[in-house]
Amino acid sequence: MITVCCLLVSTTFVRCSSSFHGVGFIPAPDYVARVAPLAWGAGVAVGLACLGLALAGDIDIFDRLPLVPPLSRTSKWIAAVFASLVLGIGTVDTVSSGPPIVAALTSGKRMSKVFSVKDPRAKASRGCYSRIILADLPWMYSQVCRLDEALRATLEPGSHLMAEGYGTPDGLFIRDFRAAVSPN
Repeated sequence: MITVCCLLVSTTFVRCSSSFHGVGFIPAPDYVARVAPLAWGAGVAVGLACLGLALAGDIDIFDRLPLVPPLSRTSKWIAAVFASLVLGIGTVDTVSSGPPIVAALTSGKRMSKVFSVKDPRAKASRGCYSRIILADLPWMYSQVCRLDEALRATLEPGSHLMAEGYGTPDGLFIRDFRAAVSPN
């Protein structure tokens, strides 16, 4: 369980810090499709294990946390279910993006990858301006923010976008985007 928590924290830190510095990581759609059953299986297993541990311990773990005020039994159940969901989804994210992030950091090289555009004119949301949505990726990876407006204006649903950066065929840290000719 400690190993799972360490993986969740480290992968989340790498993804958040890379996004904070303006260089986001995007896994390859074929990699995500390949590991999706494993990722969701691991996420469900971790979520159920966390819920099972909370139920087996009669949810008294919340009484031992130093800064948590006394909770009602209903609040403890809600917190246990919520924590299980968060850890389960975090596990899906870790399994989906952890190995390509580690590979990109340890053995990556400068490369480019073509992504398909699903929605080139997605509405802006909380600090994400000039937003587009990439196709064939789960919601946690498909959003691209702060894309150049001149480039964004040329995109249509189904058009292709070349991402240049540092990584492996399974994913890369994005440095720049440019319009791409259809790979067909």
